[in-house]
Amino acid sequence: GPTGTHCDKFPDHLSPPQGWEWLSNSWSIDSQQIPTKYGLPDAEGWLYGISFDRLNEAIRNGTASGAAGKTNLVRKRRWTRSIRCVSDELLRQIRSKCERMARMRSRIEKSLQEK
Repeated sequence: GPTGTHCDKFPDHLSPPQGWEWLSNSWSIDSQQIPTKYGLPDAEGWLYGISFDRLNEAIRNGTASGAAGKTNLVRKRRWTRSIRCVSDELLRQIRSKCERMARMRSRIEKSLQEK
């Protein structure tokens, strides 16, 4: 499995966004073996490229690869840390947006069925 999947060396001054709190004490490598909008990482969370410019472009396009090749000179991986919303006002805003999106989706699905 992945080695070194947790990092306690990230700067201590990194705070969660206002209205949120950390759920964990450390950062972890995002090594989920499922395609993401960034591409499919290898077992240790790495995406590979021939240059950072090209790798960043592939990440933006969702075409990055977790397969290391002979011409790959650079690699990147994403670190994550779970947070929880602790602001009642922010939670109300999030719920309101989710409800609006659900109503919009329902209207779209209904209009597609009518065609």
